[in-house]
Amino acid sequence: MAEKQYPFCPSEAFRKRGGGAMNGRSVLQSENYRLKPLCRGNASELYPLFSDSETMRYITPHPVGSLTEMEQKIDRFTGKNDLSWLITDRRSGNFVGVFRFHKIHSFHRKAEMNAVISRDYRRTGVMTELMPVILDYAFNSLHLNRLVGDLFEQNEGSKRLMEKFGFHLDGVLRETDFDGAEFHNTYVYSQLRKEYLQKYKSPGSTIYLVRHCETSGQEPEAQLTARGLADAELLADFFEDKEITRILTSPFRRAVDTIKPAAVRLKLKVELEERLRERKLSGTNLPEWETWLRRSFEDPDLVLEGGESGNAAASRGYEVIQEAEGDGPVVIVTHGNLLAFLLRNWLPDFGFKQWRNLKNPDVFALRVNGTEASLMPLEIRNKD
Repeated sequence: MAEKQYPFCPSEAFRKRGGGAMNGRSVLQSENYRLKPLCRGNASELYPLFSDSETMRYITPHPVGSLTEMEQKIDRFTGKNDLSWLITDRRSGNFVGVFRFHKIHSFHRKAEMNAVISRDYRRTGVMTELMPVILDYAFNSLHLNRLVGDLFEQNEGSKRLMEKFGFHLDGVLRETDFDGAEFHNTYVYSQLRKEYLQKYKSPGSTIYLVRHCETSGQEPEAQLTARGLADAELLADFFEDKEITRILTSPFRRAVDTIKPAAVRLKLKVELEERLRERKLSGTNLPEWETWLRRSFEDPDLVLEGGESGNAAASRGYEVIQEAEGDGPVVIVTHGNLLAFLLRNWLPDFGFKQWRNLKNPDVFALRVNGTEASLMPLEIRNKD
């Protein structure tokens, strides 16, 4: 049977946190189930589920009473602080249920989650299969720090699910919810990003942060100098025995050419990553650009016309680092300005003076062990 084609209604790009976007456009899937972004066109599929008082007994005392109410509920489910998906069976195309992240707070990087599963698929392991996908999306795509499951005390199945996937019982809130007849206690479970990484990511990995070799200019297509090309070979020597598993680099030519000899020697693909491009200080030519750069280190939220703040640049670069954690030894190649603001995450005093002392190339080893990280500068060649 061909899969039923439900309307595809991607949510708007969610909030930006320092340059990193959260969004609900993704179609997620496991072996047997697919999650598609929810929209008003799904009201007819959802209405039988959300109007069923038995199904909704642990969720609300007021099941929906009409398609219009269902559409209004979907409007809330697709609001600015919610990301919601329709769950379908990949083989039959049947409607399975709904999954939501809600009460999303982009600054505090936290959200709550809930799912409603149709009667035909209840107790068949739908959420057990989907949880690894959901957790991966929460912590590696939305970059949440805290994910919460808020459950009625009687909801034993969901409590077992939370415990199975390593959620911590934060506490029991007394008589927080009324179902129209009686009050119910609420069990609050949470999982933190560091707990997720500790459980699902390999500990003890190293990420090498590399500033590109000496270049002939600052434009994206600027080539390496003769010295820069020679230093690129030195980098290849350095990384040859490091058991590197991935190479990610800014798409600028000087960054790509910096790591190309190492990639050839290691027989690895060079992955171009737009988030590693150099920070743009301003959209106009600044005769006193070093003065403004110094000010941007003093005020990392400073944004000049057509430019990007240091914090915003660091945020997009840090996303790449977070996503690479646990992949084994990884090389990340970027540029001096972005690298300097990235390093402030571990070296808070790294500022304008330290930026001026960076070399081409320069390498820092970020040691990640479970939830701990440390940074060490590595000498590739002497600055002369």
